[in-house]
Amino acid sequence: MAFYARPGGDICPGDIFPEIPITTSIPPVKVSRPCAYVPPVERGVQEFRRIYTLPDHATLLNNLAITTVNGEETVSKTRVGRAIFLGWGSQVEADERYFQEQGRAGGKV
Repeated sequence: MAFYARPGGDICPGDIFPEIPITTSIPPVKVSRPCAYVPPVERGVQEFRRIYTLPDHATLLNNLAITTVNGEETVSKTRVGRAIFLGWGSQVEADERYFQEQGRAGGKV
């Protein structure tokens, strides 16, 4: 057995999650927007996107929402790695209560 146990039904401070996706954005920021190109039908359904690099292409983007609550789809690098939970039990319990009362996660990050 490893020196740690996988998290059970209750998440506690110090739990180690062995495979959590960790996403990072490396400058320059690249915004992904749907492209107007429609491929031939025989190629099947596909979604093409155009990548804009900020700040170089900022003037080409209509309604740039990178600074808004809704944000933008961006290109990032993701890898799977270990993560350790470092919250207090009371924080977790408060979040769980909020979720049960409201039916959704709170606005906290």
